[in-house]
Amino acid sequence: MIPEPETADRRMRFRNMQWLAPGDEGARSRNTQFISAKDNIGNYMPVKAIQNMLGEETDVWDMHRPIDWDFVNSNYKAAVIGGAGLLAKVFNKFWVDCAANCKISTWSPNRKPSR
Repeated sequence: MIPEPETADRRMRFRNMQWLAPGDEGARSRNTQFISAKDNIGNYMPVKAIQNMLGEETDVWDMHRPIDWDFVNSNYKAAVIGGAGLLAKVFNKFWVDCAANCKISTWSPNRKPSR
């Protein structure tokens, strides 16, 4: 077995809908995930774990980029929001945008309890 070079890129890769080449934009999963696509294990491990629980490799949308809500609402049954740390202030714009535009069922392990 040939050892892997020290410089090998072993980061997890997801099908990020905002990064696809023209012509490859169609939905490939029944559900989608809204994630932070910043490169760190705390962002990626929960995404992978949720995909394993759902039994499918979901299409993902980066919360830090514009989201095509018409596409999301037309092509997916449900969305999982998260990861970790999504109640941090940096995600406020996403939560407001999601509340105003997302019409499909959503679930997040980080959602604040309603009063």
